[in-house]
Amino acid sequence: MQSHFNTQEYVKMLGEELVYEFCKAGMTTHPHAVGGGRENSARMKLKNILPAGVGIGSGFVIDSFGNTSGQCDIILYEENLAMKFVVNDDQTNAYYNGESVIAVGEVKSVASMTEIRDA
Repeated sequence: MQSHFNTQEYVKMLGEELVYEFCKAGMTTHPHAVGGGRENSARMKLKNILPAGVGIGSGFVIDSFGNTSGQCDIILYEENLAMKFVVNDDQTNAYYNGESVIAVGEVKSVASMTEIRDA
C-alpha cells in the first residue's frame, strides 16, 4: 500500500484502460458499434472523475433561437441549469441549451489533420 495518492499515475492508468476498451470496441463488426462503444467508454471514464453536478451526455447543443450544432459525441453540462430535451427517450441524441454546456468533444478512431480542424 502506498502512503500517498498519485493522481498522475491514476490518470495514466485511466488512459491505458481507455485504450484497451477502444481496442475491444474495435472488435465489433459494425462502424456504429465501434464508434458507440468507444464514445461510451470515454463518457464513463469522465463520469468517474468529474465532480457532482457535471452531467455527461451526447447529442446536440441549441441556442435560444433554435440553431443546432452538429452531433456531439460528448457533452459536459451543468446538471442543475440544463434544459435537456430528449426525443422518444433517446438519451444519446438529446438537445442541451448552450448556456448550460461546459464543453463538447468528439471521439475519433483515426484523426487526420482535416478531421481535427473540422472538429
